[in-house]
Amino acid sequence: MGFPGVNHWALVACLLMALSAYCFRPGQDEGLALGLGFMLSGGIAFGFALRKSNNLTLTPEPVTANSTRVSPMRLLAVAPGVICLVLLALSSGGLLRLPVNLQFGLLVGGIALWLWAFGGIGFSRPDRWLALITLAGLLARVWALEDAVHFFVDETNFVDAVIHLKNDDQTKLLTPFSTLTAFTWVYPYLQSLSTNVFGHSLTGMRVVSAVIGTLTIPALYLLAKYLFDRKTALLAALFLATFPPHVHLSRLGLNNIADPLFGTLALAFLARGARTQRPADYALSGAALGLTQYFYEGGRLLFPALVGLCLLGMAATRRASWRGAALLLLSAVVTVAPLYYTYLAHRLPLVPRLNSNTSDNAFWTALMLASTDDPVLHLVNRPDGSGFYYGGGTPLILGYLVPVFLLGIFHVFWRRKGASALLFAWVLFTVRGNSFLKWNDWTPRFAVVFPALCLLMAAGLRCTLPLILPNRTQGFKPLVGSMGAVAVALAIPQLAYYFGPHLALFNLQIREWRDHRMCCIAPPNSPPVHTCTSSLASWFSGRTLKR
Repeated sequence: MGFPGVNHWALVACLLMALSAYCFRPGQDEGLALGLGFMLSGGIAFGFALRKSNNLTLTPEPVTANSTRVSPMRLLAVAPGVICLVLLALSSGGLLRLPVNLQFGLLVGGIALWLWAFGGIGFSRPDRWLALITLAGLLARVWALEDAVHFFVDETNFVDAVIHLKNDDQTKLLTPFSTLTAFTWVYPYLQSLSTNVFGHSLTGMRVVSAVIGTLTIPALYLLAKYLFDRKTALLAALFLATFPPHVHLSRLGLNNIADPLFGTLALAFLARGARTQRPADYALSGAALGLTQYFYEGGRLLFPALVGLCLLGMAATRRASWRGAALLLLSAVVTVAPLYYTYLAHRLPLVPRLNSNTSDNAFWTALMLASTDDPVLHLVNRPDGSGFYYGGGTPLILGYLVPVFLLGIFHVFWRRKGASALLFAWVLFTVRGNSFLKWNDWTPRFAVVFPALCLLMAAGLRCTLPLILPNRTQGFKPLVGSMGAVAVALAIPQLAYYFGPHLALFNLQIREWRDHRMCCIAPPNSPPVHTCTSSLASWFSGRTLKR
């Protein structure tokens, strides 16, 4: 007995992955070993399913390079671009005094001139389904932005920075804006612009994050399209548009959400450059890589390692263009040089947050003796450990999506050699990097890996349905027919969960972690409680503090 035309190995793999997800459910630590066994068995069954099926191929769309040469006339823009970045460096380093508006203009203008010299961005034909998904993602990030989370979530340092910028127009843009949140003024500057439009409100502070989080959706689409195919790219964009942790961090006035945008763009343009060999793609990849250094430290540490790994892999497989790789590195150096010059001029540490949150030897001893302390469990088993950044009672990936995620892992393991190296390193580096920290299960520290998780889920869905029903899913257009219906059925409950049970629980949890209490337990050099509370009072009254 059996179902004609059905790949039975694929059905077995799905069943075993579902059992694994059940064992991984939150609060069931005793079943982790059994869940691991089910997962490995399901991965082996999935390998047999792939071997039995010969018609499952994920082929990226053919790419036509417009030109692989750089116009000599355009190269003339290199000099003024570099001059802009040098002036910015001298201003932030203390040798010049320039208005902060001009400093930001020098940053944007310098990078834009540099990129224009090598061919610009080179937009491809718009995808109507991607536009629809991106619009849905934007609506999810701006809906009830003022009221859904009605407390500050560790955002008072950014509020204080915005107030400072409104009072001091000669602030050094690339210096840290706080000893506690030791990041550049670039993100608070963007927030100061948004508050000029939306007023002194939670919306004014958070809309920058909503826009940046939304832009990450097409960035992931671009990466997935050149690693897999267009259908997988659309599925990945849909999963990220509705991914609860990404939606949540996109609705807070914190700069963690900027890292995955520029890191994903760096990888996406590198993947496209490997196929087109266009200098513009390598220059764009390098500029995006350089911009990862301007925000939170997760992107500063992770994405240079990932891009370096990709370049080594391309060199090993003889797919690398040495000129392209050199241009990528040069573009990254030019983009980030003003920041590093500022750090050297003021003798600032490059990774102050890592220095203040690195764990001691006792933690490492406990980690070696008890695997349940491993931060990888936050992906599928452990809820947010902070209780006030993301909160809730679920891990990053909701339980019903864990089987799809695990199937995606084994798909890239068995079939996609280049993509598997990148995605495995992306997840592994994030998890191991967080192991260095005292609180290694806080959700904002996993923001850099959100695109990879959604891409793995998309790969799992994209390849599993054709395996189970090989004669019924061929030829359907993206997001139309069985695959589209299943994708939407999996994605929509994520938003229903986030705006329903999650926010209801989170707003109870955050009451115990208001920002004025955070000020009370902050390090000695951080602002005292009365400063924070007066800042908040003046913020909501629409006034600015005089210093």
